[in-house]
Amino acid sequence: MIIRAYEPRDRDAVESLAPRLCIGIAPWIDATAMLDAIRGWVRASLEDGTVFVAEDEGTVVGFACVGERDHFTGLRLAHVGELVVAEDSESRGVGRALMAAVESWARDRGLARILLETGAANDAARAFYARLGFEESEVTLSKAVT
Repeated sequence: MIIRAYEPRDRDAVESLAPRLCIGIAPWIDATAMLDAIRGWVRASLEDGTVFVAEDEGTVVGFACVGERDHFTGLRLAHVGELVVAEDSESRGVGRALMAAVESWARDRGLARILLETGAANDAARAFYARLGFEESEVTLSKAVT
């Protein structure tokens, strides 16, 4: 497996992995609307962001999109918008390798922290990030209006 910069020839493969970002969404969110939003985020990252691709034997098996963002405290952070690993490539080190590339990217820019979000019900992702040393620092709550 190699981690490399995204190239335009990767577009279809990357976009085909985007539905994996629907794992762990809140049950009140319309799945079709969520997938449409995710596809838009991925397209925007491919056009304007930094994207790393994991390739195994010529096949794209994952990707990570990263950029810079200002935290409300004024601290400049690396922000991972999307991290996806193909289902048949899970538990093979793909996500860890992509996040290592993100961390190196952030370090090269002098950024002190990496920020990302994941679904509260996405237990596997939350456990994965915890193993990498990520701390849960904010909680988003919602309630239906009755």
